[in-house]
Amino acid sequence: MIGYELHEDKLMKVIHVVVNDKMTLEQARKFAEDYKSLTKSIDTRSYVLDIDCTAMKVVTPDLIDNLSETLKMYKQPGFHKVIMKVRHNNILKMQLTRLSREAELTNVEIINV
Repeated sequence: MIGYELHEDKLMKVIHVVVNDKMTLEQARKFAEDYKSLTKSIDTRSYVLDIDCTAMKVVTPDLIDNLSETLKMYKQPGFHKVIMKVRHNNILKMQLTRLSREAELTNVEIINV
């Protein structure tokens, strides 16, 4: 499996993203292209961005900048709401909360599942 899954539920107006534990730089580049292509063709203000981060691990210092840029990318289209799901990983949840705040992603909800 590649490092991510990305699909649109037009009926429910949700963009689903599944992030696996690691992505290569090439996979990250491809994800950014796919994400931008998908979001430019819809009215994101009426959509929810649902991100499954349950397979993610705590982000190491060398990858913090990449995650920060990704969160800025999530903010750009102006989704109605952004939901990030983590699997009872309080450190990852704290990282995502802090980086979301720094990226000014104010409509995010980070939940344990």
